[in-house]
Amino acid sequence: MNDLDRLAGMIAGLQAHGLSITEIGRRIRVSRGHAYKLAAGDVRRPSYDTVSKLEKLQAIVVKSVKPASR
Repeated sequence: MNDLDRLAGMIAGLQAHGLSITEIGRRIRVSRGHAYKLAAGDVRRPSYDTVSKLEKLQAIVVKSVKPASR
């Protein structure tokens, strides 16, 4: 798996937790269009800052989801 696939996978995971691509872009401070390109894997060399912010957002969202109790 290359880095672009990993980024697209992180965005897909955030979407599975209820965030829209527009909301993901807003939270990592990139344009909506750039967020859609990241999700599609159309960005050749994403900046370290963008990747770092996306990783931090994923950690926050996944950490905040509590498992369903039975």
